[in-house]
Amino acid sequence: MPMPLDRSFRARSTETSPSGEQHDGFTYDPTIKQNVNNQNTTAARAKLLAKVSPKLTVLLAIDGSRDTSGTGYYIPVHPIIGGTLQSPIYGPFNPNESLSSQTPTNNSWTGGVSAKVSYAFNPELTFNSISAFRAFAQDPVNYNNDGEPLVPYNNANPVPTSISDNYIVYREKEATQEFQLLGKYDRFDFATGLYFLYEDFSSNRIGYVASSLGAGAAPVKPFDQVGDTKTFNYAAYVQGDYHVTSALILTLGGRYTIEHRDFNFQGIYDNFSGTALPLTTPGDFTYADGKTWSSFSPKFAVSYQFTPAAFGYASVSEGFDAGGFNNRASSLATALPYNQENVTTYEIGLKTDWLEHRLRLNGTVFYNAYTGLQETASVPNGSILVSARANANRAHTEGAEFESVATPVDGLTLNGNVSYLETRFDSFPNAGALGTALSSPLISATGNQLPISPHWQLFAAFNYRLPLDLPGDLRIGADITYETSYFSDVLNQPRGEVSDQGFVDAFASYTPADSHWQFSLTGHNLANRIAYQTLSYSTPNLWEGPVNPPRTVFFKVGYKL
Repeated sequence: MPMPLDRSFRARSTETSPSGEQHDGFTYDPTIKQNVNNQNTTAARAKLLAKVSPKLTVLLAIDGSRDTSGTGYYIPVHPIIGGTLQSPIYGPFNPNESLSSQTPTNNSWTGGVSAKVSYAFNPELTFNSISAFRAFAQDPVNYNNDGEPLVPYNNANPVPTSISDNYIVYREKEATQEFQLLGKYDRFDFATGLYFLYEDFSSNRIGYVASSLGAGAAPVKPFDQVGDTKTFNYAAYVQGDYHVTSALILTLGGRYTIEHRDFNFQGIYDNFSGTALPLTTPGDFTYADGKTWSSFSPKFAVSYQFTPAAFGYASVSEGFDAGGFNNRASSLATALPYNQENVTTYEIGLKTDWLEHRLRLNGTVFYNAYTGLQETASVPNGSILVSARANANRAHTEGAEFESVATPVDGLTLNGNVSYLETRFDSFPNAGALGTALSSPLISATGNQLPISPHWQLFAAFNYRLPLDLPGDLRIGADITYETSYFSDVLNQPRGEVSDQGFVDAFASYTPADSHWQFSLTGHNLANRIAYQTLSYSTPNLWEGPVNPPRTVFFKVGYKL
């Protein structure tokens, strides 16, 4: 006869947190006569923790968000103010102006549910089951990444043409299941488990790019990329810590992963009304394939508590990123799979506390060795070269990080972080070309820096609780971030280099005593520095990128249920 639950033990707690952020656009678009790059997001999440018995605990969580913000509008380096696409007339650069002809369209949402069931067999051994389901959609999103206005195609065909346009519907759903067994004994701790993921990602992307090099007798035709990728991921892992002494710990672990992807894709040319042209149109193609990647990723680490205030560690570990297929393929050559990426990481670190925990100093040095690093390269597509996902043979990153936290007086916290990074493609021949013609010579990226990899990054901040006789908590604070220049692409084109940049933020907040409310005033980019965050270049008409928001001030009111 089953025993009834001990209902006297039952306990539960709930947590809910709705949120929303809205702001007007910060970039003016004179073509459509409105501000763009606005934000309009709402989100909510809730958690329920139920202690069913002294050994059984259930945590349920649900979250969702809706985003109708305008899609990001790029700023052209050379804005077109007249002429034709083939023979444009350029105007002066304006960092606060995008000339795109597309009206902001975006309807995105994401959400998920999860359940974590924990059962403690005894104080040393615990079993966890973690189940989750998530879904995402952009239905639809319309974006333009050239920032240029409608201009006549050429003198022979003066049809007003947007250089590029993209109308997309994305849908994704995934389910995961993980089983964990956690043990904690006198000298030995361990975690082992099994993991499974299923994901179905479908996309329907209609787009085109009409560069000045391709301004022929008639405008280009939109290309409809219809793809579906199903991913199955299976993994088993184990990691154990052995306490050799009270100060010395040895760690050994490993994870074996198998990932399989099925890919179905069709590329179809449409007319400008969205109707598919006959399947015999040159350039149409279909592609279907499946591929499996696998890897064993070990880890070894040693840590030592030198003193109660100083802790050091060293580790060697391997990581794995499966290969895949291109949902934005423009030809059969660009639809072919790229291979997996592997990395071996070496890390040494030291964590210290000083002055009765008023000063914390941590430092780390690391080296990452990559094989098959997944990057973007150029491949032939008929009579031109196009971009596709590819693998660099070998690459590495190395650097150091230093962080500090100080509380010199009660209520005041100071933070300071600095990092240095060196990156290099050790072998990446035929990585791209500076032109789109098939005759353009392919260029090696060997010896180049990895994209979006600044050498130096610095961060400093303070947070101070004002010692005022108020029924609550009144704080002020500020921070500054700075990073050196970096390249936007693997070829390290000077046209794609982003210059050094720094930003200053500040805030003031007040939380009444014994209250669920919080009020805050925040200022971002107080120096009003406007700079590109990335830059892409293929022709003078397609030399553009996104810029950061200007000086903005937010007043927020929060309420915690």
